[in-house]
Amino acid sequence: MRQKTTCLVAAILTMVSTVAYSDVVEIPASSTEQLVQDNASSNNALPARGQHMKQVELHFGTPTNKLPAVGEPPITRWVYPGYTVYFEHQHVIHSVPKNN
Repeated sequence: MRQKTTCLVAAILTMVSTVAYSDVVEIPASSTEQLVQDNASSNNALPARGQHMKQVELHFGTPTNKLPAVGEPPITRWVYPGYTVYFEHQHVIHSVPKNN
């Protein structure tokens, strides 16, 4: 019994020490993410995730092109002069600035 307890304690200490000494990995923002952040900090903020199509059109105006929904779930794409907005059903899932 004492040997089982010792093994159990050793196993627990091994797991705890592994967690305590884990590394932190920092991933730099991609150029697209940086552009989104730059645009968000200016007056040209992009549509935010979760916004409804009606909110986007009221705030950002009519897009230059509305492409029909594709796939399941349906993904719709609205193209503006400086960026493209992707919707799942009626809500924004991603706004992507155009690279010049």
